[in-house]
Amino acid sequence: LWSVPFCLLNQIVLMRGFRNVLSSYDTLAEWPEHISLNRPYHGLASTRCHAANGGFYAELFWNCWIIYQDSNVAGRLAGISIPLIIFNVGMLLGGPVNFLVRKPKTDRWVAETYLLVSLFAVEGLLLLNHAGFGISAAVEPGALHGVFGPYHHWSVWLWNVLLVAQTLITRYAVTNAEELKAGPPWNAGGCDHKEFFFPRFWGLIYICYSMLASFNLWVLGNYVWASDASSVVVA
Repeated sequence: LWSVPFCLLNQIVLMRGFRNVLSSYDTLAEWPEHISLNRPYHGLASTRCHAANGGFYAELFWNCWIIYQDSNVAGRLAGISIPLIIFNVGMLLGGPVNFLVRKPKTDRWVAETYLLVSLFAVEGLLLLNHAGFGISAAVEPGALHGVFGPYHHWSVWLWNVLLVAQTLITRYAVTNAEELKAGPPWNAGGCDHKEFFFPRFWGLIYICYSMLASFNLWVLGNYVWASDASSVVVA
């Protein structure tokens, strides 16, 4: 069931026009004649198809990670790094970086804020995911069956704080932009084809929302899994 939409979506993103996700000029030049669209829908279609494809790859690699880690609950927990990296890299390259390489005259600070805050937040999150003192400590055998579950450990709270900080700061930046706003005209800061980079600024914020929900469900699920396994061993 998973492979059918995955293969179909990959056929779309490899089509002429869709495959040049980081180049608006190549996308418009190669856009298929049988798919007639008006601006700004070329950029929106490209962004959403590639974002959906990124979701399929995140699911694929995440499941491979789970299988590889087998009964290692702490190692399995670190699999949250996979969607974190895929979506942050994709949205930052397609949005803020894509905007900055066009040498904008205004709103440059918005893209720079995105990159600086995301670099700091994602590095912190990856450290918490893989360091022995991080979120893996929340599911250690000695930490199970506590009153607050995985939330007894400071690393789980810090993970949430870093992600919320990334969300709020990037949202503040883009909502206070001078020309990086939804709707026409389709240029911002003197850069044409706004529809190709602006949706990815908001795309990162929506990813942060989903990662906040995903992380807490993921850490709770792994905590319950580890607790059940511990009960079986004791029995």
